[in-house]
Amino acid sequence: MKKYIGLITGLLPLLTSAQLVMTGPYYMVMAGGTQSNPTSLVLTNSSTSGITTSGTSWIVSENEFNQVDWNIGTNTGAYVVPFGYSNTAYMPLTFNVGTAGTGNGVVKFATYHGSSWDNASYKPSDVTSMGDYGAADYSVNMIDRFWIVDANTGYSTKPGASLIFTYINSGGSSESATPNYIVNAALIAQRFNSSSSKWDDFTGNLHSYGASGNTATVSSGPVTAADLYRSWTVANDSSLILGVPQVTGGTSAISIYPNPTLGNISISGLERGQVIEMYDYLGQLLSRAVADNRATMQLNISTQANGVYLLRIENSDGSLLAVKKIVKTQ
Repeated sequence: MKKYIGLITGLLPLLTSAQLVMTGPYYMVMAGGTQSNPTSLVLTNSSTSGITTSGTSWIVSENEFNQVDWNIGTNTGAYVVPFGYSNTAYMPLTFNVGTAGTGNGVVKFATYHGSSWDNASYKPSDVTSMGDYGAADYSVNMIDRFWIVDANTGYSTKPGASLIFTYINSGGSSESATPNYIVNAALIAQRFNSSSSKWDDFTGNLHSYGASGNTATVSSGPVTAADLYRSWTVANDSSLILGVPQVTGGTSAISIYPNPTLGNISISGLERGQVIEMYDYLGQLLSRAVADNRATMQLNISTQANGVYLLRIENSDGSLLAVKKIVKTQ
């Protein structure tokens, strides 16, 4: 049996013209959902304006089965689910439908925070393993949060969409704090393929690190209907940790030498208009340059401290070409 949330007078909500209008600072706290008896906020308004919020009010899910059931159907557009953590962080989940699904479909959304770095101890019910890219447990490289995006009800063909995930990246509730080994500049969205029991057969876009207060976001990039599985998280690009390249498009043309370096490096294989950004391992942008007509660019990092840095190289249209790890030594 499902538990349904309706109008709760005085907590948030105005329900007008089949819209949930959230004006703050009020919070809708969902509780008690289980797999056999989920707690559901049901939205029959299929427009993107079915929920509106000022950003100072949000829905606290914090359980795999405390879910927002949105009857999106065959519509397209950016559906923003205004999740938040406790009364401290606004953490919207954006589900931007570019290709309509077929059928009178419902998408069920939920998200929850983990109490430790060990994602394997609180993984979603359909997830059988936190193994990733050859590691038996990749949890230390994953944000301490999961998202549920379940389009398995009412669709004969699921929508194609892109997603934007918001996570807590600083403060006492940080989902990336030590002992996690998180590289903010190179996080990607990943989903669990419940058919093949894999995380690593989907390559989400690397995000341009953009923090706002104590939160930051990661975009999945385009997700086809076939890739729209239920359980999602955000993780380090495996090439940084295990040497297994996840972002491969166009990388063979790019060479960086010497590496390790004492300070001067050459980047070859570039084309005019390509953008080279350098990040430290905290995800801070240190420099940005645009390639001119020369195929090789010189970069002097002699003033940087010894350590590991990331070079993110984008094409002129903003698409990702490569991410390279460089080492600065004495």
